[in-house]
Amino acid sequence: MNPSVAVAFMTKMKLIFETDANGKPQDDTFLAFQNGSFAVGKDSFYFMEPAKHGLGPNETAQAMMSFDKTFNFVATVDDIITSAPDELDQVYYETLKGCQPASSIRTADQEARYQVALAYLQQPVTGDDGTILSALDNYQRYSDAYKAATSEYKNGQIAADSATGNGAAALQQAWQTDSGAQQQACATALLNWETKGHRTEVEDNLATLISLGGSSPRKTVADLQSDYELFGKSTALDPAGNEINYLPTQFSPTNFFDDSVPWLTISLDKTEINSLLQRASPHLKSLFQLDANSDIEHMTAEYTVVEILRNWFHFPDFVLQRFWKQAPGAPLLADGQGQGRLPAFPAKLLFVRNVSIVAPKAAQNAPATPNRFSALLFARAQPSGMQLLQAKAAPFQAKEQTTKVQVNTFRLQQLKMATAPVAHAATKPMMARAVANPQLLMAVGRPAPPVAIGHVVAKPVPAPPIIWRGIVRTPTPAVPIRFLPPTRVFIPVSPPPKAATVLETKTYPELELLGFLCRRLPACPNPDPTLPWS
Repeated sequence: MNPSVAVAFMTKMKLIFETDANGKPQDDTFLAFQNGSFAVGKDSFYFMEPAKHGLGPNETAQAMMSFDKTFNFVATVDDIITSAPDELDQVYYETLKGCQPASSIRTADQEARYQVALAYLQQPVTGDDGTILSALDNYQRYSDAYKAATSEYKNGQIAADSATGNGAAALQQAWQTDSGAQQQACATALLNWETKGHRTEVEDNLATLISLGGSSPRKTVADLQSDYELFGKSTALDPAGNEINYLPTQFSPTNFFDDSVPWLTISLDKTEINSLLQRASPHLKSLFQLDANSDIEHMTAEYTVVEILRNWFHFPDFVLQRFWKQAPGAPLLADGQGQGRLPAFPAKLLFVRNVSIVAPKAAQNAPATPNRFSALLFARAQPSGMQLLQAKAAPFQAKEQTTKVQVNTFRLQQLKMATAPVAHAATKPMMARAVANPQLLMAVGRPAPPVAIGHVVAKPVPAPPIIWRGIVRTPTPAVPIRFLPPTRVFIPVSPPPKAATVLETKTYPELELLGFLCRRLPACPNPDPTLPWS
């Protein structure tokens, strides 16, 4: 794959994920590609359904620890995923401990409104497939379906708008035929979000909950700090000494890697490349010595987005709120321009599979191509670009080695505990319970996600009620799996190749982590000067 094709493909991906349904840039979200530092496979994600995949309690805990240590990092604003020096959990906890909350107190009326909003978001709702889920999760399901529909629409629209040269007319004609149905699919998904997802009601109650959560800032901050520490203790191998621990971090949907789960499709035709290069970021283009020619006819790839779930990390209801400030002299979390201790963090993972590249047959003496698509994208970066990529990868590679050591130590400690006399087990009650029941490791105070096979969901046994201080403070009757909705794939039609051109297809069928959808922070903290700060 020559550099022009690589940059065009990455640019199209960024246009899909960094713009809204109307093509307007989203300043709070950016897509950062990985360049080989995260060679994760399906088995990296088995821990959410350990019984289904044959994992024992110890293996589940080890996989969860590895997941936490791999994906909870602070990101810098860049087209290529780049790690800041601090870890996400470290920055968040130090902020909780060191911040100065306002001194206001929630009134009786505000408390009543808060409880009403909380009850609304937690009320059980029966989904179209019979699954029982909370009103908030039901809302999120339809929101995800709308985003999937708009992503598919943008794929076809970008292809038609970018097409130039031979074959452009055929591709544009195909889009004219297909665009009406695509627009209708988006409109239907939006209507379902508004009606079946009760969008207005949920967003109003959520706004009430978040705003009133800051009406008693000191209590809120104290409660959040207590929650964080409880999450850490639930996985500590030695709660008294806190020798080894990790923070339960999950993902959704839990079965995204199953072959039976439908993914979306992105296409790239050679007619799109020149126009996409004009829209590519200067930084991304600077990594390559761009070639005016294309060495492909057409390519397609299936992709999906997986949300990282951090129940211990309160982003909208604490980090972005204006009821706290930092101590004098403390550095800003973010300045809104990409600087600070927490300029951005990975919120979602972007995966690809079944990549198919149709290209003229390579000469027999052509250099071997990488066996992973994510490596193929950067295989022909210029020397200075390759050095930069290696520098960005180095912190992640060092972290991976540290994680391996920590997991091995964790494993040895587990074995030591498993062979310890029963009389000593009571000294480590949290870990003893967690090893016996890995669901405790996955969700403290939250019911385990349902087991999903295709689109059949088995409801879990609800967790005992526990009072929490986040947006959803008690377990819902069931936590749904957010399925990727079935999609009708639009694949632009290219004109038949010239008879003299011999084409061959190169495929990359395996699941690969292509990049991260990162959340960029505005200026933070941004304390409200009208609040009392005594």
